[in-house]
Amino acid sequence: MDLSALNPLRRALIAEANSLINWLLDAVEDALAPGVRRTLPGLKSLYRDCLLPAEAALRRALHILAADLPAPKPRAATALPLRKPEPATPKATRFRPPIFRLSEPQPRPKTDHLPARLAPRISIIGVTPRPAPPTPRRKLNEADLEMQLRRRLDALNAAFANPLAAVRRLQRRLVKSGTARPKLAPAIPGHASPRLAGDGHAFLTRLDESARAADTS
Repeated sequence: MDLSALNPLRRALIAEANSLINWLLDAVEDALAPGVRRTLPGLKSLYRDCLLPAEAALRRALHILAADLPAPKPRAATALPLRKPEPATPKATRFRPPIFRLSEPQPRPKTDHLPARLAPRISIIGVTPRPAPPTPRRKLNEADLEMQLRRRLDALNAAFANPLAAVRRLQRRLVKSGTARPKLAPAIPGHASPRLAGDGHAFLTRLDESARAADTS
């Protein structure tokens, strides 16, 4: 991927982000290697301390690239030849790899609305029906969490291996919506990871500041 269009400071940031993401991905893949014992607390730590900061770093790098690289030219419309409709036949189910998310969850706006479950109720014994008991939530186990983690890892690896495709998707979304780029969370996901130690925290902060500056430019 040609980064010559970027200014030297941003080019250096992208190179450092690449090294950080590679290092975090190595830690995730080592922990998920065959024969390594997995526990629920260990998988949660892997997700929180390695995968989240790697995703955050890649997402911010993509925002910087999308702002600095020239947008692709729209394709010219071409007339497609008419084809006879083919008889309906069952199609084999295709595996669709997960897509890397370009945005991050935003904090919910504060409101004075009180959820129904917390609102005070007036009950009359023998008249008011008793509320139905809440549906018990299924407990998350190691297999479920590992599957979720692997799907996120697959999406991250795909975008990391072909960042230009992710950048183009980000640019197309911008052109199509006519609004600002997909939002980044106010707090950097995974920023508190102990694996980042002092230098990693500082770098992720600089990367975040550069991405936000690129989004507003």
